[in-house]
Amino acid sequence: MDDKGIVNTNKKSVLFDYQLNKTPKSSWSADIRKAAFQSYTQLSWPTPTDEQWRRTDITQVDIPGYNPFAIDGAHEIDVPDSVHALSLDNIMMRDTALFQSTAVPLIRKRVETATDIFEVYNLSFFNAGYFIYIPENATIQNEITIRYNFLGTHALASPHTIIIAGKNSSTDITIEHSINNNNVYIHGLTVFLHENAQCRVNIVQNISKASYFFSTGKVSLSSNAVLEYFEAHTGGSIAKTMLDAALDGSGSDAWLRGIYFGTGSQHFDLGTIQHHNANNAHSRSYYKGAASGTARTVYQGLIEVAEHAKKTDAYLTNKNLILGNTARSDSIPSLKIRNNDVRCSHGSTTGKLNKNQLFYLMSRGLSEKESEQILVQAFFEDVFSHVSGGTADKLRKIIREKISDV
Repeated sequence: MDDKGIVNTNKKSVLFDYQLNKTPKSSWSADIRKAAFQSYTQLSWPTPTDEQWRRTDITQVDIPGYNPFAIDGAHEIDVPDSVHALSLDNIMMRDTALFQSTAVPLIRKRVETATDIFEVYNLSFFNAGYFIYIPENATIQNEITIRYNFLGTHALASPHTIIIAGKNSSTDITIEHSINNNNVYIHGLTVFLHENAQCRVNIVQNISKASYFFSTGKVSLSSNAVLEYFEAHTGGSIAKTMLDAALDGSGSDAWLRGIYFGTGSQHFDLGTIQHHNANNAHSRSYYKGAASGTARTVYQGLIEVAEHAKKTDAYLTNKNLILGNTARSDSIPSLKIRNNDVRCSHGSTTGKLNKNQLFYLMSRGLSEKESEQILVQAFFEDVFSHVSGGTADKLRKIIREKISDV
């Protein structure tokens, strides 16, 4: 990096040329990678002087020093036969008409509009990923599960997940992220819902506490489409995410939910944007977090309503629980409204465990530690009630394990 903070392209150009040479010349990815890399070279790694990064300092993390070609992994996908699912590696080896007509335009649009360095890095150097297409009128009864399992030493994982749900389709998809010690993980997520599609997407991030996690997600909803999005962050030394949900069709409906639990010195910074671009659309964000030790959590939520998006109904809520005296939680909800015919608002609370509830449980014979564990678990339960059973049970176990360390 030079003295102005611009990425030094010499080393990365060598890595990029190596990546490009691995890609078949006829592949869809070559032009996309080149365009994304051009944007990458013009951007700076963020510092606390950037507004979105004012509360998250990664200047001590030498991200360009992590090698995207030193990563390995054994990834898994559970998917019914009726669903089109391919790894991006396979698609690069043999282009498919379906991928070319549905996914490539979405990725090209992301490259053209991207302003985030993590987003363009992922699009330049993605080294794993899946494309999932739900056919029109298909109702997928069984949950689709993607498990990214990365291994490496001072390496960088950069998978990209593309989900397209056809008209009148319905599906549940869970993405689990895992990586071992001292690595960087940059995930890209692209989701497009056609008219009347219903899609539930669950993200579970529980990577090693000695690694770093970054994610940029873009979702577009067509008319009367319904998205139920959930993310859980319990792993990593630093985790910073941004999900931009664009309600582009009238009558679309987006529910964004999430939980995060920082212990020790963990730092979590989650962001959501409810982008209302059409009439009569509805959205809700509901995020809950807990912090103990010297952990710090940040939630930044934005409702943005376009001038022509009449009859918008949007709300965002953030609730935080502080355990102890040295943890910290910041909540930054905001509105950007360009239309008067809307109903939009936000709410935020931060506090400690209820002493009366603690006393009640202890009076029934439980220890103070056991009482705290029950109350923390109960704090997240209303969010878990909207998550599929298997995923919710996994998260309950993770939360119990983290509480035992408090």
